[in-house]
Amino acid sequence: MEIKDVLGNTSAESLVKVSDRQLREAVYIGFGGRCFYSGRQVEFEKMHVDHIVPVNRGGLDCIGNYALTCQEINLSKNGKYTDTFGDVVLQAVRLIYTDKVVKIYNDLKWNGVGMIKAPDFLVSKGVKRNSPEWDSLRQKIAKLYRVKRSPHAYLYRVEDMEELFESHLLKQASAHEARGGKGKTGAIRELPLSTKRGYAKA
Repeated sequence: MEIKDVLGNTSAESLVKVSDRQLREAVYIGFGGRCFYSGRQVEFEKMHVDHIVPVNRGGLDCIGNYALTCQEINLSKNGKYTDTFGDVVLQAVRLIYTDKVVKIYNDLKWNGVGMIKAPDFLVSKGVKRNSPEWDSLRQKIAKLYRVKRSPHAYLYRVEDMEELFESHLLKQASAHEARGGKGKTGAIRELPLSTKRGYAKA
């Protein structure tokens, strides 16, 4: 079933400019923060949104024509396009990613779902930089979202981060109580997030 956007367009027809911040976040989350062509993890600030069918070949500024790419591949592609390859990529993206990106975009744009970087979230919670708690939480974030390098560079859903931090506080309180109010708190327990890398399934 195709998801309709707020304008009533089906996902493949959802016209949104690549300059739209929520669109870029939705593409990033929907593609798991990985380049569609190479599979490499891409930092949000360095991501490119590729027009699968270039504008100069009649491609539209629509979600069904977008793919997350790394800078190197997008710049080397530079408008190059063949009908056979383009059709295969377009079908794959629309089959696997497009409806997901539309749903995420609607959540970000209209349903108040926010995104944040790990350091910004931790600072907002009063966690001191470079403290044992800071390092422990960042390691847990990287493990939960399967980010191998620089977990601070990626965006995460605020709701997921709130859940993680609440779990951390509850575990601390439980460990503190078990020790009779003495000693250091225990480790953070694993969270059963419904999916990884920043977006939980509905």
